[in-house]
Amino acid sequence: MAINKSRPKKPSKLSVYLYIPNIIGYVRVLMNVYAFAICFSNKQLFCILYFISFVCDGIDGWAARKFNQVSTFGAVLDMITDR
Repeated sequence: MAINKSRPKKPSKLSVYLYIPNIIGYVRVLMNVYAFAICFSNKQLFCILYFISFVCDGIDGWAARKFNQVSTFGAVLDMITDR
């Protein structure tokens, strides 16, 4: 009779780059790049995209606390996108 002495499997830890708040941050970066690329040709779309980015700033902070996905990388990404 063999005794199984293998270690129990640990649940895989989600990479910090795939945290929900960080994904929101990536979308914000892309949205802002596009918004500033078209800011002189389409001011209305620029305003809409910039406002959505502003709202997403609050949502990513809420999601980080809600899902306990707070990270240094996320904090830096948030500071960069806020600029």
